[in-house]
Amino acid sequence: MDDTAQTLSPQPGAGTAAAGPLLGYKVTTSPDALQAGGKARITLCLTNITASPVTVSAVTIGIRIGSGKNDLTEDSSFTTWPHAGWEMGGHRAGVFPVRPKDGPETLGVGDSVQFAIEGFRVNRHPGETTPVTVTAELVEPKKRDQFRKQLSKLQGGFALYDFGPEQLVIGAGTRATVAWRVHQPGAAAFTMTHPHDHDRSSKDTLLEKGARSYSLPSIWRTTPFRLTAALGRASYSVFTMVHVTDANLITGDLTVNGTCDMLRAHEPTNFGPGEPRRSAQRSDYTAATDGILTATLKTIGTAVNRATLRITVKDARDKTQIVFAAEATCFNDTGRHDAGERVEIPIETGQHITVETDHEINPVRTGRQCSYYTAELAFHSFGTAALTHNGTRWRDH
Repeated sequence: MDDTAQTLSPQPGAGTAAAGPLLGYKVTTSPDALQAGGKARITLCLTNITASPVTVSAVTIGIRIGSGKNDLTEDSSFTTWPHAGWEMGGHRAGVFPVRPKDGPETLGVGDSVQFAIEGFRVNRHPGETTPVTVTAELVEPKKRDQFRKQLSKLQGGFALYDFGPEQLVIGAGTRATVAWRVHQPGAAAFTMTHPHDHDRSSKDTLLEKGARSYSLPSIWRTTPFRLTAALGRASYSVFTMVHVTDANLITGDLTVNGTCDMLRAHEPTNFGPGEPRRSAQRSDYTAATDGILTATLKTIGTAVNRATLRITVKDARDKTQIVFAAEATCFNDTGRHDAGERVEIPIETGQHITVETDHEINPVRTGRQCSYYTAELAFHSFGTAALTHNGTRWRDH
């Protein structure tokens, strides 16, 4: 599973901190997750997630070298892959300096740079975690951003893959089965998390090591499943969704002996302006339970050239810590309806979610027909609660 995280903390002497997140950080490892004693590669992607250009003068990537349980590797030589136009110097005690070759580089809206470190073996301490840190020096606006992510180290040879439903779409009230494959599970403990038992969050321990499938006798709405493998302090999770067709309930008199729970699925929230020039919208939410947030972005009509959906998820206890940042963009250069872009994000209880939308108007086509964009937001919860809407703000062009 890809890990995305960001921590924005201005450091002493780093200048005035700009409001809100500027860069999104995405860390992936190969293999995913890391395996003790095995060869590995770490890839880091930095993306400008703001609505304005950001200028970066330097990036520093840090890993821990040593034989300790919280170190990454005992190796001292690495192969580095800088982004085109950038250079990565040799490391000093696990710290890799990265700079643009021709001076500070400006990242346009949505632009990214990517770096990789490989050619090393993970040390032999399965069941532990090791940090990777990044410091980005920004020139415009002047700021220093810091990022830290804990990477899990599982036992050598471990692999969890092909996790998904046996049937992607099922009828309401029918059996749901998800299946997967696992190689060398070793001492890892597996748990499945899902909404069950009248929509309360449920965790089931899979006692049979190397189990290949899991079923619920009946589900009545689209349901997320999370499979987690844990070994000591290390863990690795994968997600999937079983989609359920709508069921129509038609009844006259209803007699119930006992308790009757009428459960209502959390309806999708549609937002996006009908008036193209009132285009920038920001909505803030708080998650009252775990779940998966899905967002679909589309352009309608001919006047909208480009629509952008940006989602930022902040830590439940510290709103300065960005744990996930994602962006979707639709282009409508031909004047036809866009097929749309979809984003799925795992959400934890208490996290703060900011959803921002914006779009660009083609003045030649404006007025020829109704033109706008839509962004459908749906929260598939692991419990009875949903997202709490904390307010919406608009910014006119």
